[in-house]
Amino acid sequence: KDVHIGWQSAMPKGEWLGPSTAQVVENLARQGRKSLAVIAPSFACDCSETLIDLDVAARQKFAECGGEKFFLCHSLNDSDAHARLVLKIFRLMEKKL
Repeated sequence: KDVHIGWQSAMPKGEWLGPSTAQVVENLARQGRKSLAVIAPSFACDCSETLIDLDVAARQKFAECGGEKFFLCHSLNDSDAHARLVLKIFRLMEKKL
């Protein structure tokens, strides 16, 4: 119902897509948002980018700017649900070949 998109990855030189996740988190908190759920759908497994940039830095920024409840939806990682999803995708791809 109320979805905002922020771009997480960045390149060391040049411009990247925007707004950044950090900007979105900060703006929402400053606009009075008290709770926030964050998901990184392009990551199949949690990595340093999701664990540090989102669960630590974004959480801290949200709190510093007035936010109260921050929830990071973790990736599927090595769960049974993830394995079933990958299998389903491969079976669908196999049918198309």
